[in-house]
Amino acid sequence: DEAVYLHTDGRVYKAVNNDTRAKATVVGIVKTGASTNGNATIVLRGKVTSTGAFGGAGNEYWLANSGGQLSGLATTTSGNFVTKVGTALDGDNLLVMIEPPVELA
Repeated sequence: DEAVYLHTDGRVYKAVNNDTRAKATVVGIVKTGASTNGNATIVLRGKVTSTGAFGGAGNEYWLANSGGQLSGLATTTSGNFVTKVGTALDGDNLLVMIEPPVELA
């Protein structure tokens, strides 16, 4: 499951928190894998299931600085963007509720 942003070319790419605001503006989580120039199913809001990926209920997940990845810790690095992506319902399910990125001073 990877976090993606919408590029001006109309395609989605892996989001990151250590580049531009546009690249930190997550539009959703890829539910099914896609090849380059292929179609993908993207969850904009709601539940994403990934066996054992989310630790436990209540764990919050944030956009990481590695393409498309999520982290259990928000970045604290100046110039990076904090983008909350969702909260775990349990160890297998993430409730996707994306918040706008906030740039750290």
